[in-house]
Amino acid sequence: MNKRNIQLRITLFTLLIILPFAQSAFGEYVAIVQEKANIRSKPGVSSPLLYTMNHSLNYPLRVLKRSGRWLKVKDYEGDSGWIAKFLTSRINAVIVKKKAHVRNGPGTQFKNLWTAVKGETFRVIEKKGSWLHVIDSVENRGWIYKKLLWGATN
Repeated sequence: MNKRNIQLRITLFTLLIILPFAQSAFGEYVAIVQEKANIRSKPGVSSPLLYTMNHSLNYPLRVLKRSGRWLKVKDYEGDSGWIAKFLTSRINAVIVKKKAHVRNGPGTQFKNLWTAVKGETFRVIEKKGSWLHVIDSVENRGWIYKKLLWGATN
């Protein structure tokens, strides 16, 4: 075997070991797609109910762990629990600061379109440096500095 083949095999072996962990290392975020979703203490419908989340809040939830058809998730306030995977989809970020300027371009030199407040949610459609191109629930679009959001940005 030549040196190039050995390097290729080592690279492939390394990737096979790393890839299963890559998604959790970079973070996966979901949001509730049903009207309401129960957050439980353990995976399974017979597990104790911790609280119920409302879809209209549209908050992102960080996936911490998987168990079959269940996801262990954490919200931006640090609360965690288990949710059935079919109740979620991949999306979202939420404003975590008191306010955030939504601009018409990725930078402070761009015009402020409106000001979003803590708790407002967005879907991230593009990333450019430290800025995120977002869309809100009524299809308004703009750019927000990523440190003002929690969710798909981390």
